[in-house]
Amino acid sequence: MDTYGSCDLVLALANQEGGAHVDPKPKKKWVELKKVGVGFSTVDVVGNSIPLHNPAIPNVTQIAFEVEVSLHEQLPS
Repeated sequence: MDTYGSCDLVLALANQEGGAHVDPKPKKKWVELKKVGVGFSTVDVVGNSIPLHNPAIPNVTQIAFEVEVSLHEQLPS
């Protein structure tokens, strides 16, 4: 599978997954990435374990957090 850089993740999430619109024919690389498990699961109301997929979403969340922290550290108060 091809790899994604930070910019690729942000743009793919925005342009193929509903940030700006939902791409009816997403790129194969994006479809494959969404199938990768992130190693965590959640539990539904009846106790079934549901594995979490699509590592792009938590990765983009982390990227946004790091950008915000960097801006706060580098900009004057």
